[in-house]
Amino acid sequence: MASNDTSTYVEWMWQSNLNPYSPYEEEEWCSYSEEECEIIEEAYARGASRAQLNNYYIDFDSSKQVSIKDNNKRRPVKRVVHNKESWIKYEGKLGEGYFGKIIEDSKTYYSDSSRGAIRWLAPELCFDRSERCSFSSDVWAFGCVLLEMMTKKVPWRKIYEDNQELINALADERNG
Repeated sequence: MASNDTSTYVEWMWQSNLNPYSPYEEEEWCSYSEEECEIIEEAYARGASRAQLNNYYIDFDSSKQVSIKDNNKRRPVKRVVHNKESWIKYEGKLGEGYFGKIIEDSKTYYSDSSRGAIRWLAPELCFDRSERCSFSSDVWAFGCVLLEMMTKKVPWRKIYEDNQELINALADERNG
């Protein structure tokens, strides 16, 4: 749910561990649905002491989710404010910030293919070299992205635009 500040959005989460109070388990958090987040955030913004959901309510004073059927069933909850331009979401999913909406790319997977945007490809992945994608080539690509974002210009544009051999090597099936 969007907060009053247009550059942020709010996410409500509940601790999903089997035993949320166990000192031996690492904390695991799950997000409420968009609809539930809106209900919770609306009540929170009004200054209510609780937000009523289907089978439980959120007690803001204790930051707990409480079962309506069994008052002893409680789980910690938390309110997380995110920047809309975040690239990595809390759960580690990749997100793209544009038009005020975070888009999750759940189809992203790792590949050692050397295909990609030419302007971000590390030099060692070009031509007929045997190198494959690696941490170093990822650092190069990330640096190119940062450079382009900071300068608002494509890095080394003249070099790759005027180099037909480079473009042909990148398009070659042997590099994919």
